[in-house]
Amino acid sequence: MKSKQTLFEALDWGIFSIGGIIAAFLLPANIVVTLLLQQPIPNGPLATLPVLSKLYLFLLLVGAAWHAMHRIRFVLYGFGLSHYRRGVTAASMVALALIIVFALEVISSL
Repeated sequence: MKSKQTLFEALDWGIFSIGGIIAAFLLPANIVVTLLLQQPIPNGPLATLPVLSKLYLFLLLVGAAWHAMHRIRFVLYGFGLSHYRRGVTAASMVALALIIVFALEVISSL
């Protein structure tokens, strides 16, 4: 049982770090490019591969959301709310699920 918990914790921290990298590098670059262009590039590299562009947007939104939810959980844990740990974790996972569903809806409407 301990090994499963250790594996989950390693995966959790790994996804957290990947989400941090995405939030730090790709999200601002995506915002700048979107603000500068303000229109899709009809002959761009992602225009011919709509699946790849949807995957990129999905990873961008979900990675940043996972990073934020993980950070919020541990900030609340650091404030001494460890007795609310299960509730905070459940609320974080519900919020993450809602963000993922919203991201999928936005991406599917493109």
